[in-house]
Amino acid sequence: MKFKSKVETKGLDEAIKNLEGLKTHGAEIGVYGGTEENGSDLVEVASVHENGSVDGRIPPRPFLSMPCIMYRNDIRETYARGLKRYLTTPQGWEKVLGAVCHKAEEIVNEAFDTGGFSLWPPLKEVTVARKGSRAILIHTGNLRRNVRTKITKKIT
Repeated sequence: MKFKSKVETKGLDEAIKNLEGLKTHGAEIGVYGGTEENGSDLVEVASVHENGSVDGRIPPRPFLSMPCIMYRNDIRETYARGLKRYLTTPQGWEKVLGAVCHKAEEIVNEAFDTGGFSLWPPLKEVTVARKGSRAILIHTGNLRRNVRTKITKKIT
Protein backbone atom coordinates (compact mmCIF):
# COMPACT_ATOMS: atom_id res chain seq x y z
CA MET A 1 0.00 0.00 0.00
CA LYS A 2 1.29 3.45 -0.91
CA PHE A 3 0.31 6.77 0.51
CA LYS A 4 0.81 10.04 -1.23
CA SER A 5 1.06 13.18 0.75
CA LYS A 6 1.11 16.71 -0.53
CA VAL A 7 2.40 19.47 1.68
CA GLU A 8 0.70 22.80 1.19
CA THR A 9 3.44 25.40 0.78
CA LYS A 10 1.28 28.37 -0.10
CA GLY A 11 2.85 31.41 1.53
CA LEU A 12 6.04 29.59 2.45
CA ASP A 13 8.10 31.15 -0.35
CA GLU A 14 6.84 34.61 0.63
CA ALA A 15 7.61 33.93 4.31
CA ILE A 16 11.18 32.93 3.41
CA LYS A 17 11.64 36.13 1.37
CA ASN A 18 10.29 38.20 4.26
CA LEU A 19 12.58 36.54 6.79
CA GLU A 20 15.54 37.20 4.49
CA GLY A 21 14.44 40.84 4.18
CA LEU A 22 14.25 41.19 7.96
CA LYS A 23 17.69 39.61 8.25
CA THR A 24 19.25 42.12 5.85
CA HIS A 25 17.32 45.29 6.76
CA GLY A 26 16.60 47.33 9.86
CA ALA A 27 14.75 50.41 11.10
CA GLU A 28 16.37 53.63 12.31
CA ILE A 29 15.13 56.83 13.89
CA GLY A 30 17.10 60.06 13.97
CA VAL A 31 17.65 63.56 12.68
CA TYR A 32 19.37 63.24 9.32
CA GLY A 33 19.61 66.86 8.20
CA GLY A 34 18.04 70.28 8.21
CA THR A 35 18.86 73.67 9.66
CA GLU A 36 17.48 75.89 12.40
CA GLU A 37 16.22 79.37 11.59
CA ASN A 38 19.55 80.75 12.86
CA GLY A 39 21.48 78.50 10.46
CA SER A 40 22.53 75.87 13.01
CA ASP A 41 22.86 72.33 11.68
CA LEU A 42 19.97 70.28 13.11
CA VAL A 43 22.08 67.13 13.34
CA GLU A 44 24.47 69.00 15.63
CA VAL A 45 21.57 70.53 17.61
CA ALA A 46 20.05 67.06 18.01
CA SER A 47 23.36 65.63 19.21
CA VAL A 48 23.74 68.35 21.85
CA HIS A 49 20.21 67.80 23.15
CA GLU A 50 20.54 64.02 23.08
CA ASN A 51 23.92 63.96 24.87
CA GLY A 52 24.32 67.36 26.51
CA SER A 53 26.86 70.00 25.54
CA VAL A 54 30.57 69.37 25.98
CA ASP A 55 30.86 72.35 28.33
CA GLY A 56 27.98 71.04 30.47
CA ARG A 57 25.81 74.14 30.05
CA ILE A 58 23.09 72.16 28.27
CA PRO A 59 22.10 68.97 30.10
CA PRO A 60 21.26 65.79 28.21
CA ARG A 61 17.62 65.56 27.20
CA PRO A 62 17.61 62.34 25.17
CA PHE A 63 14.61 62.64 22.88
CA LEU A 64 15.49 59.60 20.73
CA SER A 65 17.31 56.99 22.81
CA MET A 66 15.49 57.36 26.13
CA PRO A 67 11.94 57.06 24.76
CA CYS A 68 12.85 54.11 22.53
CA ILE A 69 14.62 52.33 25.40
CA MET A 70 11.81 53.05 27.88
CA TYR A 71 9.19 51.75 25.47
CA ARG A 72 11.25 49.03 23.80
CA ASN A 73 8.67 46.40 24.79
CA ASP A 74 6.00 48.32 22.86
CA ILE A 75 8.32 48.39 19.86
CA ARG A 76 8.99 44.65 20.22
CA GLU A 77 5.25 43.95 20.43
CA THR A 78 4.70 45.98 17.26
CA TYR A 79 7.41 43.91 15.54
CA ALA A 80 5.84 40.63 16.73
CA ARG A 81 2.34 41.69 15.63
CA GLY A 82 3.76 42.73 12.28
CA LEU A 83 5.41 39.36 11.82
CA LYS A 84 2.14 37.55 12.53
CA ARG A 85 0.21 39.83 10.21
CA TYR A 86 2.59 40.24 7.28
CA LEU A 87 4.92 37.24 7.23
CA THR A 88 3.28 35.59 4.24
CA THR A 89 2.35 38.76 2.31
CA PRO A 90 4.38 40.26 -0.54
CA GLN A 91 6.98 42.73 0.74
CA GLY A 92 5.88 41.87 4.27
CA TRP A 93 9.29 42.64 5.76
CA GLU A 94 8.91 46.27 4.62
CA LYS A 95 5.48 46.44 6.27
CA VAL A 96 6.84 45.01 9.53
CA LEU A 97 9.70 47.51 9.64
CA GLY A 98 7.35 50.30 8.57
CA ALA A 99 5.11 49.51 11.56
CA VAL A 100 8.15 49.58 13.86
CA CYS A 101 9.17 52.97 12.42
CA HIS A 102 5.67 54.34 12.97
CA LYS A 103 5.63 53.11 16.58
CA ALA A 104 9.04 54.68 17.30
CA GLU A 105 7.83 58.00 15.86
CA GLU A 106 4.73 57.88 18.10
CA ILE A 107 6.88 57.26 21.18
CA VAL A 108 9.33 60.06 20.36
CA ASN A 109 6.46 62.48 19.71
CA GLU A 110 4.97 61.55 23.08
CA ALA A 111 8.34 62.37 24.69
CA PHE A 112 8.24 65.83 23.10
CA ASP A 113 4.65 66.29 24.32
CA THR A 114 5.47 65.32 27.92
CA GLY A 115 8.91 66.82 28.51
CA GLY A 116 10.53 63.43 28.17
CA PHE A 117 7.78 61.75 30.22
CA SER A 118 8.57 64.44 32.85
CA LEU A 119 12.15 63.15 33.12
CA TRP A 120 14.07 65.84 31.21
CA PRO A 121 15.71 68.51 33.36
CA PRO A 122 13.66 71.74 33.46
CA LEU A 123 14.80 74.75 31.49
CA LYS A 124 16.87 77.42 33.22
CA GLU A 125 15.01 80.70 33.87
CA VAL A 126 17.28 82.55 31.44
CA THR A 127 16.25 80.10 28.70
CA VAL A 128 12.54 80.49 29.56
CA ALA A 129 12.90 84.28 29.40
CA ARG A 130 14.72 84.11 26.04
CA LYS A 131 12.27 81.79 24.32
CA GLY A 132 9.13 82.84 26.18
CA SER A 133 8.06 79.30 27.01
CA ARG A 134 8.77 76.46 29.43
CA ALA A 135 8.30 73.84 26.69
CA ILE A 136 11.43 71.66 26.69
CA LEU A 137 13.08 71.06 23.29
CA ILE A 138 10.28 72.94 21.56
CA HIS A 139 11.04 76.45 20.39
CA THR A 140 10.28 76.55 16.69
CA GLY A 141 9.29 72.86 16.41
CA ASN A 142 11.94 72.39 13.76
CA LEU A 143 13.86 69.69 15.65
CA ARG A 144 10.72 67.66 16.25
CA ARG A 145 9.59 68.03 12.62
CA ASN A 146 12.94 66.71 11.42
CA VAL A 147 12.88 63.45 13.38
CA ARG A 148 12.70 60.77 10.71
CA THR A 149 12.60 57.03 10.50
CA LYS A 150 13.97 54.96 7.69
CA ILE A 151 14.40 51.38 6.66
CA THR A 152 18.06 50.65 6.03
CA LYS A 153 20.06 47.83 4.55
CA LYS A 154 22.31 46.28 7.18
CA ILE A 155 26.01 46.26 6.44
CA THR A 156 27.45 42.77 6.82
